[in-house]
Amino acid sequence: MGIDEYQTARAMQRKRLEALQAKRDRASRSLETSARSQLLRDSWEDLGIIVGESWDVLSVQARRDIIELVIDQIVVDPAKRARMPARERVRIRWR
Repeated sequence: MGIDEYQTARAMQRKRLEALQAKRDRASRSLETSARSQLLRDSWEDLGIIVGESWDVLSVQARRDIIELVIDQIVVDPAKRARMPARERVRIRWR
C-alpha cells in the first residue's frame, strides 16, 4: 500500500469517525433532553400531590390569599355557542 492510498483510507476513516461521533453526540443530547423532561414531569406530579395534600388543610381565607398572590385577574367570557368548553371562555392573567 502506497502513501497516497494510506492517506486516502485514513481520511475516509476520519470522516466516518467524525460522522459517528456527531451521531453519538446528537443521540446523547436527545437522551439528556428526554431524561430532563421526564424528571420535570415527575417533579411536577410530585409537587401537585404535595400541594394537593397541603391545600386541603388550609383555611378558605388562606387559599384566597395564595390565589391572590399568583393570579392578577380572571376573565370569563360569555358562551358564544351551546356547550362551549370553559378553557375557551376563561382567561387568567398571572402576576
